[in-house]
Amino acid sequence: MSSQGFAIETRLGYNNVVMNYRVFLILIVLGTVISGVSWLAVIFNFDPGQIGPLGFLLFYASLFLSLSGLFFLAADFGAIKFNPRQLAYARVGAAWRHALLFAVLIIGWAILKSNSLLRWWNLLLLIAILTIIEFFYISTDKQRAREKSIHYEPLANGAPAAEGDNSEIESSNY
Repeated sequence: MSSQGFAIETRLGYNNVVMNYRVFLILIVLGTVISGVSWLAVIFNFDPGQIGPLGFLLFYASLFLSLSGLFFLAADFGAIKFNPRQLAYARVGAAWRHALLFAVLIIGWAILKSNSLLRWWNLLLLIAILTIIEFFYISTDKQRAREKSIHYEPLANGAPAAEGDNSEIESSNY
């Protein structure tokens, strides 16, 4: 499947914005590079002993954005390589969710380590929380897919009608 014909539809407020897949990837790569450069700027230009909470917030935020972009690109290209028949919109959603969760795991590990709180049970608890979040999203995706599925029942004339379709009832009233 060519990436030129695929469009990603996102909901921003009340407007539907349709974006080409290639433009989407370019924006992700651009954002990842910018956040990686800002993370390196924080590392090389600030002293950790003197920056205060704002400096640590800049450090972890730029690291989170760059890691989530890198993990998204790796997950998306890995899904393309190992499952080329998967629909692109399904692949993008799963890759984005996995990238964010894995970036939260790495940032959580770094924060625990920097505060000398990293123990195996803390890391195991963080992994368990992120696993529960992933299972929650999987279950809501399955529920949403079940609600969107249309069940067809044949009409008296043999034509399929969607469940809840009142066309047969309305035509009998006239």
